[in-house]
Amino acid sequence: MRRVICWAAILLSLLASVLFGLLWFARSQMDFNTEGRYLDEATLVVHVESIKLAYGTLSLLFLALALVLFAYVRWNAKSSRLGN
Repeated sequence: MRRVICWAAILLSLLASVLFGLLWFARSQMDFNTEGRYLDEATLVVHVESIKLAYGTLSLLFLALALVLFAYVRWNAKSSRLGN
């Protein structure tokens, strides 16, 4: 059961990493002005340039979490095989 939960957490972490990575990429393609703002004329929403750092950081953190969990699952599976 613990293994299934770990695999679910890995998949959710990878999904979150991809989501934040796509948000980071979308924000990095925007043409910000000198004040670090971008006005989306279709929705009249002002986007701030500093959010790119937050999205990039969250993407990398969730990717690191997925890698750590994957290593844990592999190590746990390896040690359980050795014990049998």
